[in-house]
Amino acid sequence: MSTPIFLSYASEDTQAALRVCETLRAEGLEVWFDKSELRGGDAWDNAIRDRIKDCALFLPVISANTQRRTEGYFRLEWRLAEQRSHLMAKGRPFIVPVAIDATPESEAHVPEAFLEVQWSRLPGGAADAAFASRVRQLLSGEIVRPARRDSARGEEPASPKRRRSRWFTLVFPLAVTLIAVSPAIIKSWRKSDPGQPAASSTAPGTAADRVAKARELLDDDPLITRRNVELAEQFALEAIAKDPSSAEAFAAAAWANYRYILSNYDDTPTRRADLRSHAEKAKLLDPDSINAELAACGLLIVNRDWAEATTRLEKLALRAPKNVTVLREAAWAADRSPSETGAAVPEGFTRALDRLRAVSPSGRSHADSLLAALHWRKANYVEADRLLDGVFASGQPVRTSYLVRLLVLLYGWGDLAAARKFAATIPNKLLLEDVFIAQVNWLWLQSGDYEKALETLGRSQREVLQEALVEMPTAALRGDVHAAAGRPAAAEMQWREAIKVYDGLLLAKPDSASLREGKAITLARLGERKAAATEYALSRELRKNPAAGTIPWARSFPYHVAMGDREGAIVRLDRLVRRDYGRWPGAYNVLRNEPELRSLHGDPRVKAMLDRGARWTAEMKASGNPPPAGTRPAVR
Repeated sequence: MSTPIFLSYASEDTQAALRVCETLRAEGLEVWFDKSELRGGDAWDNAIRDRIKDCALFLPVISANTQRRTEGYFRLEWRLAEQRSHLMAKGRPFIVPVAIDATPESEAHVPEAFLEVQWSRLPGGAADAAFASRVRQLLSGEIVRPARRDSARGEEPASPKRRRSRWFTLVFPLAVTLIAVSPAIIKSWRKSDPGQPAASSTAPGTAADRVAKARELLDDDPLITRRNVELAEQFALEAIAKDPSSAEAFAAAAWANYRYILSNYDDTPTRRADLRSHAEKAKLLDPDSINAELAACGLLIVNRDWAEATTRLEKLALRAPKNVTVLREAAWAADRSPSETGAAVPEGFTRALDRLRAVSPSGRSHADSLLAALHWRKANYVEADRLLDGVFASGQPVRTSYLVRLLVLLYGWGDLAAARKFAATIPNKLLLEDVFIAQVNWLWLQSGDYEKALETLGRSQREVLQEALVEMPTAALRGDVHAAAGRPAAAEMQWREAIKVYDGLLLAKPDSASLREGKAITLARLGERKAAATEYALSRELRKNPAAGTIPWARSFPYHVAMGDREGAIVRLDRLVRRDYGRWPGAYNVLRNEPELRSLHGDPRVKAMLDRGARWTAEMKASGNPPPAGTRPAVR
């Protein structure tokens, strides 16, 4: 069945989109509105793709909500519509953007095709007969919608996104050619003070001024928030548009991409390609630039070339002995270098930390927090606490300080009362970050304060919490909270929403074992055990089917809990709460505090696990000795 009009919107704009839908339907127009017409038996993704492929008009609803949400299923819909528009004859009406608030077109986070056509302004979704009449004309072919023009000059306005697109089209072939040019020629063409973009002396609005703003957000923010990285990238791209010969602008753009990838904000092939392109152009334009070399090292790090990255950062640290960003990244890379992972504290890491401590009080906070993170990974919570006590006493805690302390309290000591008290001191800026939302939600869930858990999740405007080690649909977490609070209907609604989000994520990452296992757990909680078993089997295949009795095998206990397989869950938990597993405190504290696992506490084997976990924790706290070394990915 064809669908003349496809209405695409973010979930926060459902009511406004519904108003638009009802107005069009009242005028006799056929609209596909997913909330009312997608039945439970439909395959979500196939239905979406088929509707977009067959629709006559595509109406994206644009708002402050779509601006805030950098991820969401609606963005996939937008991309599919844009791709289809590329196959159409010029002038054929297809995309009809609808703004339901004052979101400016020049700043909208939308595909390029949306900026080439006239927008309709319908505050709050208040469509009228005139709008419906225009849509009917577009459907009938009576009018051909013109491209949006500048009223004064009769030209298409050069929005920031379109300027950027044209610039890359023109300049990239030239940059490829220049790669072969002698570095001495390039150096004479663009020479700048290495690593020191001109800032304070430049007039506001110049490329150098924008670079300075970008570097301030990237280098001087001790909390390193996602929002600042987004703004820094915006400033850097604006600087490139103003001055395509600025090595420092490209270096700043590259470093913003590096932050996106390393924090798992947006680790996509496009983002990695942008990092490589910007880093290479920065080095091309000024081979001596400190920031260009730093960007090149960032590219090595995301490609996991630890040895080369460590060597080059070591040299860079000697050239820039007071640059905290350089020294911090040199320390972090040295910590990850595989050549020294067997040492208690790698020698290269110790050297890098000493340099970082010596440069400034903030450098000392970064250094001690990085060392505390290493002790956290090795389950040496006493030493981590000692270092963090000093950092917080100095009055200059950094992002890593807050995160490691929260993790130690939650998973090291399992001290919920202390964790709640500490959470009250976390800056609001960090409480908006995905990894903190996930962990603070976990804290309130374990504490039984379900309303605070939902309030915490409500801080996110995104369908997926994605940062550091976290990647999960927000709806899945809300469902878990409702289930623990004894609200099964609300839990089911959220879990079903989460399945849609998982399906969207798996389109981009079909080989993600963690996403498939997460979907399997959610399906199991919905009672759809056959589908859950299928997804779980796929996740096991992707993990190379770990052998029974191994740690990877044991870590799948949440799936067995969700499936109601008490025996499978207990034997796996028993494997994790053992002395030979260096991360047993985390497993013990999850078993002790997770609401879903409390139903297992009556089993004699689980009682024994809890008893020995409590005894070992007391011994560890008294002696200050960590359990046998385990491994855990680094905290960023």
